[in-house]
Amino acid sequence: MSESIETYFQSKIEGTELCNVALDENGLLSNSKKAILDGLMRLDALPRCDPFWNNTNDRATIYKLDEFCRELLGQNHDDARAAWTLIGLDLLHWRDLDVAHWKPLAQQGQLKSSLLIEAGLWFHTHSGTSASEFAAFLRDLGLCFHVREELMLISRGGDEVLRLWAQRVIVGCTDSEGHALLGGQA
Repeated sequence: MSESIETYFQSKIEGTELCNVALDENGLLSNSKKAILDGLMRLDALPRCDPFWNNTNDRATIYKLDEFCRELLGQNHDDARAAWTLIGLDLLHWRDLDVAHWKPLAQQGQLKSSLLIEAGLWFHTHSGTSASEFAAFLRDLGLCFHVREELMLISRGGDEVLRLWAQRVIVGCTDSEGHALLGGQA
């Protein structure tokens, strides 16, 4: 691993929630942190004669990473590493959920229900993504049923804020005719 890339990366996440997250975990923040570092390493490994570097200072930076990963996904829609990097950048910069970043992972079956719920709650508290927007996100990915059990548990839990959020997601996971996309009755 390039020491300068690692040092640069640490300086860019200093003061963020990613800073103190361990790389050896499998949660949303850990996966995002690993992905951003991986993306920087991939970008740094790109030969400087590649057209990507035209009109740049030839340095791998967080600011170039978004464009680089979008290009990678444009070349290979199944590039899970690029998708995770974009998700990580969304978290780092507190951007909204972007279905396009999650779609490759959903299509490959790489999204655990617990990770999706963690993402929904993170984006709800950090970027203001509403429960209905998260439900639309799940519908777009075809994953409402995938998170059914966890949403049902949360909707019956003791924390009122979480319970209401889960109930709103469940309501949002219905189609236009009122059929529950979670299974069972809406």
